[in-house]
Amino acid sequence: PEPEPEPEPEPEPEPRLPKAMAVHDGSITIAVVFGGEGSVEVQLKKSDSIEVAKEKILECKGAGTASTLRVFFQGRELNGGKSLNSYSIESGDALDAVLETHRDAITGTLEASRPPQYSTTLLVLFLVIGLLLALANVLPRSSPEVP
Repeated sequence: PEPEPEPEPEPEPEPRLPKAMAVHDGSITIAVVFGGEGSVEVQLKKSDSIEVAKEKILECKGAGTASTLRVFFQGRELNGGKSLNSYSIESGDALDAVLETHRDAITGTLEASRPPQYSTTLLVLFLVIGLLLALANVLPRSSPEVP
């Protein structure tokens, strides 16, 4: 019989500093107000991009990916490419949010807004072909003369 392997020692827990001595990591707490639908408090980092912030807000709100979130600070809509710090958002500030949910017209299921599946060029091509076919059916046809 093989000898049983020795159990690995458990790692020692990292020492924690009291809150008064904790190192400030750039975390901020902001309130997100959803019009007449209440509000949530969200813990973010000042360096978070707006897209990351929106994901965390949706997570706290309990809304799925089938929702589009528009976020505003002091009347300006926040764009995804920038960070919270670039808008000078501080801990304790409040953001206004609009949660838009989309429902698929055919299946009735909720889904996020998405880009069109077909390019505009392809749609125009189909429209032109359809128009030509419709004109071909409307125009009089010449029949060959029989001697």
